[in-house]
Parts: sequence; C-alpha cells; structure tokens
Amino acid sequence: MLCQQPCPDGSYGINCTYDCGNCLGADICDKTNGARHLGCAAGWRSNTTCLQACPNGSYGINCASQCGKCLDGVSCDKRNGACPGGCAAGWINDGTCLQRE
Repeated sequence: MLCQQPCPDGSYGINCTYDCGNCLGADICDKTNGARHLGCAAGWRSNTTCLQACPNGSYGINCASQCGKCLDGVSCDKRNGACPGGCAAGWINDGTCLQRE
C-alpha cells in the first residue's frame, strides 16, 4: 500500500469510509476527522460531522430558530421553518406561522 491519495471530497477517516454529512455551502470536511470549517447546512445539527437533523420544533443554521404554530402540531421544515400544512388556527401564514392573526 502506497497511501498516496487523499480521500475524495465528501468522505474522511481510515480508508475514507465515513460520509462528511451536510456541510454549509461548499464547505468540505476535514479528510482526517470529518470536522467542519464553516459549519452545517440549514436543518442539520452542528456536531462534528453534521449527520444529525435538527430536532422537531427547530430549524435553520445550527437549529437556532424555533418553529411557529403549524397546523395539527406538525413540525416545520427543518431547513426553512415553513409549516407544510399551513398554520394552526389564530396564526398567520407568513411562511413560518410566527405571527398571530
């Protein structure tokens, strides 16, 4: 084994067996340990490898934004906060259902 080629973009670790996950923008993870330089894409947690989606009720970069009042208690889109079925009664559909009527 000559070990002269780096891992392809999007993979890391011993024998390049791990997936980099969901990088922010055009960021490519570190080919040794999978660490991010810019962080995770919207909808993904800012852990070492960005493979965990935001928990229900949050969305956006680093899952820092809270979902609005979606119809039937459904969680919002983890990337942009939109309520897939519209807003619960008493809330305005401004895209994220965060304003009362």
